Amino acid sequence: MNILKENLLDLLALLTIASTVFIDSQGLIIGLWIYTSLVILSKLVGLFFPSLVQKVNKGIVTPIYFYHIVYLLSAAILIYTGAWYLAGSWLLIWLLSWISFRRILQQGKKTTN
Repeated sequence: MNILKENLLDLLALLTIASTVFIDSQGLIIGLWIYTSLVILSKLVGLFFPSLVQKVNKGIVTPIYFYHIVYLLSAAILIYTGAWYLAGSWLLIWLLSWISFRRILQQGKKTTN
């Protein structure tokens, strides 16, 4: 249940993206662009300030594979609907998350050695 509480916004975004399959709404796409831009901005900040990411993530129990699934499904749905730029943006989010996660792991290995 904690995973759902911690990731409510991610799940709502995924449901919104999934609704684009059935609802052709310009407002929905604009809202997704705004949310996607904010997520990319947060991932870029996290990439350049990994200590900030570690501070924010303290006490979070969400496994990393959860984010992989959410980002993969988001990109796949957007590819299916033909929203290529949005799909590319979600693939960028996925890539930035992976890079950030790898950097945090490498820093953890340096401090334990």
